[in-house]
Amino acid sequence: HFILAVTHALNEIGATWDHVVKTTIFTTRPHDYEIIGATTAEFFGDVPPPAQTLIGVTGLALPEFLIEIEATVVMDE
Repeated sequence: HFILAVTHALNEIGATWDHVVKTTIFTTRPHDYEIIGATTAEFFGDVPPPAQTLIGVTGLALPEFLIEIEATVVMDE
């Protein structure tokens, strides 16, 4: 599940989804934008999700990958 991977990365740096101010999603299946948006919204609950850009691509790092997420995180020092 792609969101769990982002959650793990956030935890590694001491951040949570509350620290995410923008996501960029690269996908080979841009027509699945409703599924991607609904899945992302699950992790934000009642809080409005951050700005999000969805970009359709012809391929990612490995042929079996369907999605790549880049998250911009802002944390206080």
